[in-house]
Order: sequence, then C-alpha cells, then structure tokens
Amino acid sequence: MKTISLRTTIAPDGTIDLHVRSGLPPGEAEMVLVVQPTAATAPVHPGPPYPSDHGVWQGKLPDVDIDADLQEMNRVWEYNME
Repeated sequence: MKTISLRTTIAPDGTIDLHVRSGLPPGEAEMVLVVQPTAATAPVHPGPPYPSDHGVWQGKLPDVDIDADLQEMNRVWEYNME
C-alpha cells in the first residue's frame, strides 16, 4: 500500500483530474480518495444572529429528574384509570 498526498484544483464543473505516478506495478488496485477543502476555500458558516446562551440558566433552575417525574405521572394516571 502506498499513500500519496497532493493538492489539486477542482474545475468549475466540480470535476477533479488526477494524473499521478503511483510507483506500483501494472494491474488492479484499490484506491481511496478523500476530498477535503483547504482552510482558504472552506465554506464559512456564520454563527447564530444572537449571542450564545450556553450556561445562562445553569444554577438558576431546580435540579429535576424528568424520568422519575414521568414515571410518577404514569403511575398516578394508571391508578386513576383503574
């Protein structure tokens, strides 16, 4: 197995033409191609239009076990259905 790393330019129609000397003998071979944009051409994803609220509510709400509350509600519902 041989790994070849190179840079190329993608054509306007989205195609890639590769002409690389592998140094391998003639015959069948398996090839894995990974295409990754370079930092200069990577699409820019703008952040949200509002500031991050990560952690804003931390410590301001009661600690709740939702699963236990749902199980209790289910028990009450089943008891009332009997």
